[in-house]
Amino acid sequence: MLERGRETTADNMFDWRGIKVYVYSTLGSRGAARLENHADADHQGFMNRTTEEELGPILREALRKGIQIETHIIGDRALRTFLD
Repeated sequence: MLERGRETTADNMFDWRGIKVYVYSTLGSRGAARLENHADADHQGFMNRTTEEELGPILREALRKGIQIETHIIGDRALRTFLD
């Protein structure tokens, strides 16, 4: 999709224009990326395997081509990282 950009069928019945980005782990396994330690663990959780350096160019290219970006984020640190 990033190569071609937004796509619409000839009859305009379908408009493909979005990607979804997952930046999270889970709360139950204490994996959510938090700014402070989990209440019952001595760590702040984890982040996706995709780094900011890898994700940044993808998101910029999507925006440049008019592709909507949808997100699924768990954890305040994950949210802050994505928004920054």
